[in-house]
Amino acid sequence: MIPLVASVHIQVRRGEQRRLRLWLPVPIVIVWLLLLPIAVVLLPVFVVACLAVRLRPLRTLSVIWGVLSALAGTEFALQHGESAIHVHLT
Repeated sequence: MIPLVASVHIQVRRGEQRRLRLWLPVPIVIVWLLLLPIAVVLLPVFVVACLAVRLRPLRTLSVIWGVLSALAGTEFALQHGESAIHVHLT
């Protein structure tokens, strides 16, 4: 299943005493729903492009779906100085 929610944890330190910690659940499902009409409109162009380079369109779509499904569980973190961002896709 494709990732539906991203948990974002932001930590920022300013000086000795002040710290900001923020945890945000970001619903990625809204992004997928907004991209759906664009995908439907671009589907004929995708099929023609696949046929032009001799790829099977259905097989190519299944591989793309597999890559998107494999994103679930992905974690990445960025740190610079005393600030950090950690993202977990679920």
